Amino acid sequence: MSINYLKLKSGKEVDFILTGKNIELIQVSYSVSDPGTRSRETSALVEAAMNLGLNTGKIITYDYEGEESINGILIKYIPFWLWALFNF
Repeated sequence: MSINYLKLKSGKEVDFILTGKNIELIQVSYSVSDPGTRSRETSALVEAAMNLGLNTGKIITYDYEGEESINGILIKYIPFWLWALFNF
């Protein structure tokens, strides 16, 4: 597996792109309660997912958990503690 940073042609950025058997897009944000922050994080994930032919992306947060679909892309919000339990 390889872990990289992704900068899109639009100038938007995705914090991590994990490549290997599968491709995974991950953003990290302490909180997504501010609409501007949420929009910035999700718009980059959606654009990257659409460009790469993916249908999901993750945002790791401090404590928020949930899901939403934007333009057919499923965005999963995962608290860090929960993500860490299954990835370390």
